[in-house]
Amino acid sequence: MATSSVEDELICALCLEIYSDPRLLPCYHTFCKTCIEQLVNKGEEKGKFKFINCPLCRSTIKSTEFPSNIYIQTRVTFNNKITKCDLCESDENITVKCIDCDQFLCENCSSVHRKIKTCKDHKVIEYTKSETLNENPTFKITKNSFCTIHKEEILRFHCIQCEEPVCRDCKITSHDGHKFEDLQNRVQNASDWISSYSNGIDLEVGYISNKVHSILNLKNELDKHVLVVQQSLNDAEEQLCREVKEGCAKIRSEINQLKDEQVSVINEKKIELDALISKMTIKKRYIDSVVSSGTDSDIVMYKKQMSKGTDICMSTSKLVIHMPTYSADRSIIKLGQIMEKQISLQLEPKVKLKNAFLINIMNKSVSAIRLRNKDEALITFRSDAWNQGSRVKNVLAYYSSGIVKESYFLPPQMDLLIDKHGRIYFYEDRLKHIEGGLSVYLKPDEENKTENIYPCKRPVSMETLSNGDFIILDIENKLSRINFDKKIQICSFEEGHLTSPISVASGRDNKIWVADPGSGQVIAFNNDGKLQFKFDVCKTSTLISQKSRPNSICFCKAFNVAIVADSLNNCIFTISEDGRSAEIILDETLESPSCVACTDNILWVCDKRNRISIYEILI
Repeated sequence: MATSSVEDELICALCLEIYSDPRLLPCYHTFCKTCIEQLVNKGEEKGKFKFINCPLCRSTIKSTEFPSNIYIQTRVTFNNKITKCDLCESDENITVKCIDCDQFLCENCSSVHRKIKTCKDHKVIEYTKSETLNENPTFKITKNSFCTIHKEEILRFHCIQCEEPVCRDCKITSHDGHKFEDLQNRVQNASDWISSYSNGIDLEVGYISNKVHSILNLKNELDKHVLVVQQSLNDAEEQLCREVKEGCAKIRSEINQLKDEQVSVINEKKIELDALISKMTIKKRYIDSVVSSGTDSDIVMYKKQMSKGTDICMSTSKLVIHMPTYSADRSIIKLGQIMEKQISLQLEPKVKLKNAFLINIMNKSVSAIRLRNKDEALITFRSDAWNQGSRVKNVLAYYSSGIVKESYFLPPQMDLLIDKHGRIYFYEDRLKHIEGGLSVYLKPDEENKTENIYPCKRPVSMETLSNGDFIILDIENKLSRINFDKKIQICSFEEGHLTSPISVASGRDNKIWVADPGSGQVIAFNNDGKLQFKFDVCKTSTLISQKSRPNSICFCKAFNVAIVADSLNNCIFTISEDGRSAEIILDETLESPSCVACTDNILWVCDKRNRISIYEILI
C-alpha cells in the first residue's frame, strides 16, 4: 500500500500502489501495465468478453495496445528526492535520469552520457524546478529519434505525403519523389495544433460548466415550485378535513335521528307485548278460578264460551327494524351515504321439538346422521381406539322414537352415503394397500362381502348429487366430484378457499355447500367446482357477535335454505340460497351441536352428549 506522502495522482486506482509502467487508456484513465493485463486475462479466461471496460468510467475498451503515460512516468521518476549521482556519487543537484540505464545523473555526467555512442538513443528525462511555488515543475523527455531501418540515421525530415518522420537514407530510397519538410518545423506545427486543441477543450469545459449551472438553477426552480404545490395541497387537505368533519357531523345527526325512530318502534312493540302478557295473565287467572271455584255448570258454560270466542293473539308475528349503516366511496374523496339494513326479529318459534333420545355407547361419539326418511336414520360412530380392518357395530339404524331398528358391522366411519336405491357406501382400509377406498355394503347373509371399491383417502364428509355423482371431502381437505360406477374423477374443486373443512351438503342445482370451522365461513361452489360465494354469519346476524364455528351442514329443499350447526355459539341457523342473509332458528337447549340432517321439513340434531333431537321446521 502506498504511503500518504505520495501524491494521489501517482497512485494506481486498481492496485493502490505507485504506478509501475503507467499505461494510458483511450478514455484517458491511467493504470499500471500489469493491472491492465490482469483485466484482459480475466475476460479471456471467462470467454465472455472480446473487450474490457474501464474500471473507473466503464467505457468500452476494444484496443489491446495502450501507450505509456509520459507525464505520470516522469512524475513517478522524480517522486523521491535524489541526493547523489549514480555515476560520480557527487552531491550536486540531480536533474536527469536515463530510463534505459536506470541511473540518476548530475549535469556533468549527463553531458558525458550524451556523447557516448551506445547511449545516444537512450530515453532521458530532464527535471526543471519551477521558480515560483504556485507552478508545478516541468519534465521533458529528450531522445534522439533514430530510423528503425537505418539504425545509424537520425529522423530529421517529415514526409508530407506519408505523414511520418524519415531519415536521410529513407528520403532518397523508399520516399523518393515525395515532398518533405524539416521535422522540427512539423514538431512546432504539431505543438501549436495540440495547444489549440487544448484551448478548445477549455472552451468545451466552460460550456458544459455553464450547462451544469443552468441545470442547478432549474433544480432550484423545481424545488420552489414543489414547495408552492405542497403548500396548495396542505391548504386543500385542511379544507377537505373541515368539509369531512362537517359532513360526518351531519351524518351522525341523521344516524341518531334514525336510531331514535327505530327505538320508538321497538318501545311501541314492547308496550304491545307487555299488554298482551297482561291480558293473557288475567285470562289464565280467571280460567284457573273457574276451574277451582266454579260450579259444574259454570265450567261447562265457560268452555262453550271459550270455544266460540276468538283467542288473544299478537297483532303481528314479526318486528322489522331498519338498522342505519354507512358506506363510503373510497375511489374518490367524498362522503358516502347512509343506508338502511333491514333486520327481522321473529316473535314466534321457527322449529317445534317432536322427540329426543340419548345414545349411550361407550367410547364412541356420533360422527354423522343420514336420513332414510322422516322417521328413520342411519347414525355412524367413530372411535379413538380401533384396529385396521375391524368390523363392529359402528352404524346403527334408529327410528325417530329412539328405538334401534338394526345394526351394521362396519369399520368406524366419519361419514357414509345412502344413494337413491338405498345402497350404503362406506370407507374401509385396504389391508394389502396403503390407501383404502369406498365400498358398497352387502347383506350379512352374503358374508359381508363388498363390491365396487373406489380407492381414495379417508372421507371426512360425503354427499350425492342428483345425477348420482359423489362429492368427497377427504382428510387432506381435498374436495372432489367422482362417478362411483365408472370409477373416475369428474372434477376437483378450486383450491385455496378452504382452511379446515369438515362437512359438505348438496343444494338445488347441485350447488355444493361446505362448512369450514377453520375460517368460520360457509363456502358455496357450483357443480363444476367453481367458487360462488363465502358466507360469514357474524357479518350478517347481530345475534352472533363472536366467531362462528360451522361444523355441520345440510340442505332443506322444502324451504331452499342451508341449515348449519354452530357449536361455538350453540345455535342452528339457516342461510338463504343466494348467500345474502341468515336467520337463527334454534338457540335454546343445545350444547355444542355437532351433526345436522334434514329431509322435507324434519330436522335431526345431535349434540356433544350424543343426544338426538328431532324437530319440525316451521319457517
